[in-house]
Amino acid sequence: MQAARLFDLYNGALFISFFFQGDCGKSSRPARVLLVGTHADLVPSTTTKNAVGETSSRGADAVLGEMLDRFGNVFNVHPRVFAMDANVSNSQDMRALKQTIIDIKAEIVDVRTSQLKKSK
Repeated sequence: MQAARLFDLYNGALFISFFFQGDCGKSSRPARVLLVGTHADLVPSTTTKNAVGETSSRGADAVLGEMLDRFGNVFNVHPRVFAMDANVSNSQDMRALKQTIIDIKAEIVDVRTSQLKKSK
């Protein structure tokens, strides 16, 4: 029950798998997926913090593994689950999530810029 409160992704995974029953080919521009658990504070018994202060959870890692197994060939799934207390806006987990989004944005802009230069 606690893991369901933290990560209710199984039903979402089944929903997504309904649409991807084809040849399982990967797009040349796959969607990027970040898994975010927003209420790690509600299940403190299943979460731990590392030396940097980032929250991790075995349940979240299991969901990540399932998502990679099912959709790793369809989406570009980030290798980390961001489990955080959404009530703490300046936590290490929130900063890591923001930095990851900034890095992905910069990578997308670089790719688009290089594509525009090649087309000229």
